[in-house]
Amino acid sequence: MCACAKGAAWEETLQFFTGMLQRQVLLGRSSFNAAIGAFEKAGEWEKALGLVAVMAQNRVNSDTITCTATICACTKGSEWEGSLQVFSEMIQSRIDIGTVTFSAAISACEKGSEWQKSLQLFSEMPLSKVESDAITYCAIISACEKGAEWEKALQLFNVALQSRGECGRIAYSAAISACEKGGEWQKAFQVLDAMLQSKVESDEIALNAAISACEKSAKWEKASLLFSVMEQSKVESSNITFSAVISAHEKGSEWKKALHILNMMARDTVESNLVSFNAALSACEKGGKWEMALQLFGEIACRKLQLDTIVCSAAISACEKSGEWTMALWLVSVMAESTVDSNTVAFNAAVSACEKGSRWEHALQLFNVMAQSKVRCSTITYNAAISACENGGAWEMALQIFRVMTHSNMESDTITFSTTIS
Repeated sequence: MCACAKGAAWEETLQFFTGMLQRQVLLGRSSFNAAIGAFEKAGEWEKALGLVAVMAQNRVNSDTITCTATICACTKGSEWEGSLQVFSEMIQSRIDIGTVTFSAAISACEKGSEWQKSLQLFSEMPLSKVESDAITYCAIISACEKGAEWEKALQLFNVALQSRGECGRIAYSAAISACEKGGEWQKAFQVLDAMLQSKVESDEIALNAAISACEKSAKWEKASLLFSVMEQSKVESSNITFSAVISAHEKGSEWKKALHILNMMARDTVESNLVSFNAALSACEKGGKWEMALQLFGEIACRKLQLDTIVCSAAISACEKSGEWTMALWLVSVMAESTVDSNTVAFNAAVSACEKGSRWEHALQLFNVMAQSKVRCSTITYNAAISACENGGAWEMALQIFRVMTHSNMESDTITFSTTIS
């Protein structure tokens, strides 16, 4: 049985173990531990917990090895409640709890996104005179990262650096990711800088998190710099990396650079996804490049990627900025045919495109479609529709829309009154 357990052949171990129980062979703690160890390696947490119950029935006392292996099994199965249950039983039975056991329990809570319970266990370690190690810090920092507690994650990261003089790659990545979630790009950069200066090799997770932090803060130059670091370090970039860099350039209104990065994906044989196309198309929309936006829209269709509201709205908005009302109307029809949920932003852009093209009849048609589709009209919608009627000399229709707006309790602004009066 021990041979099966060492080979992680848990099914054979269970079969052998069950046969011994049926023959009423007296099994000792070492046999149970070997079987539980096999289940732990296979991530079979339910069977590991089941054997602990069988041990109690056969009056075989659990020890540190038993409980630690069971907690580790629960950790692999993201079963934090089972881990804490075993941990509590260890305390009640006065079984020695070491660093490995604490780390496994903290890790189980981390995988279950129970960051507060992870912190509670971590705080109990010094009280129990148990030292933390690299694995402990990785688990607790990751728990805070998942809980979006970037300040606690950074505090623990600094404690780990001061007390141990170094941190593992997982700890660095978790700390950077925590800063990214908190929108703290400068702190993410500081942690990454410490990582690059240390002997710890940076990986895709750490650099992706730092790039995402820059993207969220619209720091496209920093994101571009990190992207160059990844290429120089020969760290493999994924579509997550590329999408974040493209999005950073989109936020910086750098449409040419966004398209360049998108083209690099094909060069590096990284599959483009809807996120990367969305970001590139939005960049073109901000740059007023409607032809390029439509080209990307067509490529999305050719790749048979699922269209969504964001990409359709961005494409319509690009056409609206250039006064391309015919293309804007076509895109609205594509949304309807593709069963993509229309929203206020998309319709507003289409109505504004018709207004710029002096097509008040089409603007009114869209206005009516919004009402039928139960899409909420905003002040921008009413203003664009009134302006379209004003440009087309349809003052009666303009007044009618103004009355509808008033009855809808929609707040009028200066543009509404000036357009209606005109």
